[in-house]
Amino acid sequence: MAIHSDYLKSTIHEAIGQYNRVSKSKTLKHLVPSNESRLFELINGDKKIQAELQDILSKKDHYVNKLNKLLDSLIQKHGVRVIESKDVSLVKDNVPLPNNDATSLDSKFICTRYHARQYITNVLPQSSKQEIKKTIERHFEFQKYYEDKRKELIGNPSYNDEQLQTRLDEMDYEVFKQQETYEQESLSILKSFNIPFFSIAKGWDYPELDEDKKFILEVIAEHFGK
Repeated sequence: MAIHSDYLKSTIHEAIGQYNRVSKSKTLKHLVPSNESRLFELINGDKKIQAELQDILSKKDHYVNKLNKLLDSLIQKHGVRVIESKDVSLVKDNVPLPNNDATSLDSKFICTRYHARQYITNVLPQSSKQEIKKTIERHFEFQKYYEDKRKELIGNPSYNDEQLQTRLDEMDYEVFKQQETYEQESLSILKSFNIPFFSIAKGWDYPELDEDKKFILEVIAEHFGK
């Protein structure tokens, strides 16, 4: 069974990131972020390598599960307070938690679209959602205002063609400058609210990050742009 492309990219990215964070010797000199795309091409096009990778991952999951059970049993046995995975405030900022529960992930370490969507839907605070919604509405209102003013200007009989074009050029420039301001405002909001992909941790960049940013913007528009 072929490995899903998003999962494969995430696996390669996380493996290289983990190696570069943990390894002191750095003897595996080809395990660098710049080689992620090439590794994806090599593995994605070779069923034999994919099968080998799946075998390794299945064993890893088996031992990770055994480790988790051991740790959980120790907590139960000694009566230490259990920290629920959904308590996002207790997740350390610099520790990624690689499991399938988006609520237990720090957004700075989310590298898959699935977890990013889950984060937006289930983790992002309501106050942040409201602020994002207000920002989107403000941008839409500006666009509507501009469109109405442009129609009004074009329909004004007091302008000759040259005057009309001059006024339209002036208006377009004003809109361009305002859009630049809105773009900076939006980026600032996305980062301050820890939106996945826009708030990614330093050193966790990967080749498809820009495409994933576009994806999460579509998700945001889908949820808050109505």
